[in-house]
Amino acid sequence: MSVNNLKIENEIKLLSFDIDNTLIDFHTYKSNFKKVWDKYRKNNKTILTYNTGRLIDDVLHLINKNILPKPDYIISGVGTHIYNFKDKAVIKEFNDVLDDGWNLDAVENIIKKIEHPISDQPSKFQHSYKRSYFFHDANTELIESIEQDFIDANMDVNVVYSGNKFLDILPKWANKGNALQWLLKKLEISTNEVLVAGDSGNDSAMFDLKNVYGIVVSNAHEELYIYTKHKKVYHTEKTKGDGVIEGLIFYGIFPEKAIKDIVIDHSDDFFIKREKENIAQEDTDEKIALIKEGYIKAIEALKKNITPLGFSACSIKDNIPNGIDENYHSVWARDGAITVIGSLSLIDDEEIHQCQRQTLITLLEHISRNGQIPANVRLKNEEPDYSV
Repeated sequence: MSVNNLKIENEIKLLSFDIDNTLIDFHTYKSNFKKVWDKYRKNNKTILTYNTGRLIDDVLHLINKNILPKPDYIISGVGTHIYNFKDKAVIKEFNDVLDDGWNLDAVENIIKKIEHPISDQPSKFQHSYKRSYFFHDANTELIESIEQDFIDANMDVNVVYSGNKFLDILPKWANKGNALQWLLKKLEISTNEVLVAGDSGNDSAMFDLKNVYGIVVSNAHEELYIYTKHKKVYHTEKTKGDGVIEGLIFYGIFPEKAIKDIVIDHSDDFFIKREKENIAQEDTDEKIALIKEGYIKAIEALKKNITPLGFSACSIKDNIPNGIDENYHSVWARDGAITVIGSLSLIDDEEIHQCQRQTLITLLEHISRNGQIPANVRLKNEEPDYSV
């Protein structure tokens, strides 16, 4: 949409901004937003709301470490909780709305049937109103088929796919737009008094609010750019937090001179250094719990590769072969040997121990007449391949 058509007709009373790669860089936490916000906040009564996929404790951590300014509200978990920062409490009335028709066990049962590689995101991204998965390179047809699976199961849920790799399953009323709409109603604010900002597909619901104004930063995924192309949205030239500052200047919330406050931070890695210090200060029990979780997940992944001939090169159930991908449906000499050695500490697990033995037996039974161990042995027909 032309910037000439974005004239603000009402006072902007509330801002609803995504965090990762919108306000801050996801990896380094770098951003000029807090510095500029704090500088010009004094004369600004606008309500600041974070609307993010992160969970509440994660956002509070960023605020406590002075990476983000203090907000008025936090909409977290892709629209599954609303947190009143002043009261330091979750608004429970909103979660009463989400309970309608939500069944966590039924969600997980349907997800298990998906014939496409999928894995759980870490437990810190999960809660009772949100199931999140890594789901790489899914096309529109596949996402629509998942939505249909839930419909066929008489489950009215919200399927959100973003970044070409993140899949969130939420209660039917849970997304960033519905949560924001609920908060606006509670605060008696109209949607044409709201400015939203984002960078990925799970932000699109915010831009769906009638007459809402928007900022899409220049580093946004193409899916969001296309989705907002004809909406009342300012597409920035700058990236991430600098792009949001640029948009706030355009909409008149920051003065023109705020552009001078956007500077490149050459101190490097101030935020990287700070985060390393934070990690060093983390509670030891939390570290041990994370290591234990990783250990359990690693064993689960290993057991997915158990076959009657030995350890396969990939999980057969989770990887449908296509073309030369058939090669992965094999017991490989190099991969198998490394797996056997790496899993020796699990010898007390009978299932794994038996697969260790069978891997070696399969390879030894197919040694060529001149003593060459096969590069791999196919699972479907036990055909050995001696090529390098």
